[in-house]
Amino acid sequence: MPILGVMRALTFLRDPLQRMASEYAHFVRHYEYKGSFHDFYSRPIMHNRQSKILHGVDVEAVGFVGLTERYVDSLKLLNARYGIAIPQREDNRGKKSLDAVHEISAEDEAELKQLNKRDIRLYEQAVALFDQRYQLHQDGKPWAHARLVEVKPGRIAGWAWWAGESDDPVDVEVWVNGKHLEGVCAVELRPGLCRLLPPRGGYVGFHLPVKLKPGDQVQCRVSLTGQWFPLKPRRVPKPDGR
Repeated sequence: MPILGVMRALTFLRDPLQRMASEYAHFVRHYEYKGSFHDFYSRPIMHNRQSKILHGVDVEAVGFVGLTERYVDSLKLLNARYGIAIPQREDNRGKKSLDAVHEISAEDEAELKQLNKRDIRLYEQAVALFDQRYQLHQDGKPWAHARLVEVKPGRIAGWAWWAGESDDPVDVEVWVNGKHLEGVCAVELRPGLCRLLPPRGGYVGFHLPVKLKPGDQVQCRVSLTGQWFPLKPRRVPKPDGR
C-alpha cells in the first residue's frame, strides 16, 4: 500500500470459520495433510489470518473490500468502482457451488470463535460497510471512505474522501443525539494517513470543537449522499474512559 496507495488496494474477506475450513480442505487435497481439522486450526500461525494481513491498515480506507460470500455483488461493485469489466468465473473452488458451506461441528465452531475474535470483528465490520456501499451503488450515489476517529467532550475529529476519481473534499454533517449540530469540510492534513497515500495529499481530515456531555451519542453523515459514519452512533466516554 505505501507504494501504490490505499485507494489502489483491494482485497476480499471471507467468513473466518468458513475460510479456515476451506484452507484445511485445500491442504488435505493438495498437500496430503494428515492431521485433524482441530490440529490444523489450533496452530497459532492460523489464528486471525485476515486481520494479521491487514494489520495497521484501517479496512475503511482500503480502496475496495469484497466479500467471498457475496462474490457476484462484489464483482458488480468492483467493476463499477474501477471502471473495469472483470467477468464472473469459478475456476478455483473446492465445493460443488459457491453457495455450499463447509460443515463445522459445534465444538470446533466454539473454539474457532475464541481463537479468531479479531478476524470475526473485522469480517462483521466489512459486511456492514459492504451493505452500505452496495446500497449507495444501487441508488446511483457515490460513497466515501470515512471515519470518526475521535469523540471527546470538547472535540470530534475524523477523515473522509470520495471513492473513485473525484478530488473534491467531502462535506460532513455532525449529529448529536439525533439532531444535526453543524457542518464541516474534510480538508485538514492528516499526517498519520500519508504513508498510505490517500487522495488530496493527505488533506482529508476534519475536526470540530463542540460541547459534549458523557453519554451523548455522536454520528456523522456525508452531506451529499446521506451516508452515515460510523454506522452506529458513538457515545462520548465518561472521564474514567467508560
